[in-house]
Formats: sequence, C-alpha cells, structure tokens
Amino acid sequence: MRNGVDRLVQCFGGLSGMARALGHAHVSTVQGWKSRGSIPRWRIYEIRNSEPGQRNPEIREILAELEKAERHARRDHMPAEEGCRFIHGDPKGEWRYCGKPRRAGSPYCAEHHALCRVPADHPAALAEIDAAVSRGIGDGPMLLRECDR
Repeated sequence: MRNGVDRLVQCFGGLSGMARALGHAHVSTVQGWKSRGSIPRWRIYEIRNSEPGQRNPEIREILAELEKAERHARRDHMPAEEGCRFIHGDPKGEWRYCGKPRRAGSPYCAEHHALCRVPADHPAALAEIDAAVSRGIGDGPMLLRECDR
C-alpha cells in the first residue's frame, strides 16, 4: 500500500499540496500516512470528496486500490465467525483478535465480555476489570471498554 500512498501524495503535488487541498493546517497528518504507507478508511472519504479527488481520475483509481488492499488486510485479521472479537495488541500496529469461543449474545468470550461490557457506575464490575487486568487478561491503558448505560 505504501506505493499507492506515495502516488496519491504526488497527485496532489506533494505533502503540502495534499494537506492544503484537504484543509489541513499542517502537513503532519499527510506525512504520517506516507510514513505508515496507509490512510485511515474515514480519511479516504475526505480525499475522494476533495476538489482534486473529484476531478482527477488517477486519484480515484489509487483510492480504489487502497480501499481494496485495506479490505484484504482487514479480512486477514477476521476471526472465525464464532471467535471473540477482543483485540490484543495495538490496533494501529500489530494486533490480532482473541478468537476464543464467544459468550452467548456477546461479540466477546466470557473473560473479555467482563472487561468490555460493564455499567460505568458499577463499582463491583470495575473492580472485576482491575482484577482481570492484574491477571493479564487486558492490556492496562490499551484496554478499551464499551460502557452499557
């Protein structure tokens, strides 16, 4: 994908040209895409709807290639349909799904369901999360919770 991002930046006239066309005050966002060789899915929409993205067929072609490569990469990370969807690792870098059998009615196994689906104002559940993290089930600061309200 890196080559596609490089080609896309060139179509916009470089880092500054692309940042300017997308209304970014600084080139650091575009530089990050170029360094990583990938563009977040939600930014592809922004690029496609920019003035150059609307009029330049090469930009549309490159975006289609990037989206296709991103779909293939995402598919490679997909667990079996019955597997736990909890992410181990850094979602912006190296990661994998847990993959253990799911708890009924949850996208997670029983352990990760306990970590991810708790009422925000439930002290016992929050204590359970702390205990699970100390047992090594979660990743401390990287642990993301979806709070039931």
